[in-house]
Amino acid sequence: MNSAGVYGPGDLKPTGRFILGSLNGRVPGFYKASTSIVYIDDVGIGHLLVASKGKVGKRYILSGDRVTMHEWSGLLSRLYGARVPPTVPMFLGGMTASFGEIISRFTNRPPVLSKETFKLTSHGFQVDGTKATEELGIEYTPLAEGLHQTIKWCWEQGLLKREPACLTENFEVLGCRDPRSLSISDERLRHYVTLSIPILHMFV
Repeated sequence: MNSAGVYGPGDLKPTGRFILGSLNGRVPGFYKASTSIVYIDDVGIGHLLVASKGKVGKRYILSGDRVTMHEWSGLLSRLYGARVPPTVPMFLGGMTASFGEIISRFTNRPPVLSKETFKLTSHGFQVDGTKATEELGIEYTPLAEGLHQTIKWCWEQGLLKREPACLTENFEVLGCRDPRSLSISDERLRHYVTLSIPILHMFV
């Protein structure tokens, strides 16, 4: 089981740092690039599904969305209630990553954008997660819902400078579907809990 870039509540690794930096205004612009991402809850569900339905010798990729940095930043900004950062030339993205790593040596804080992440996204990190959908039956969390839950967690942890618009405003005004109406149904949740019980018994 392999996954695309994982994001969601609790993530303070490269993807999470990039989201947090964007929300707090530490990312002045986005370069032209694309990436594949998957919500953190989907990764957990995917592992349960592959343990019960996966075929021996096969590999599965978990990837919910393939987005450009412009699409990513646009949705993230609307949910937070901020202006969308401009698109900058690719070389500025590389300079930002290199400069950020130099600064991190003195501050002992990881950079918002690492050189490794920049190299990966600038070449276009795109993987297809439909095989996991077709053979395992996973239903990926919509991007708007995943980002809403991520932003909400960041706010609850005191990591944001102000309250996000997506916690107070109408999502139709923000140009997004209301992620609160997209939550996992009770029936689907019961299905995954039931599925996990025999798997957990293997380890206890």
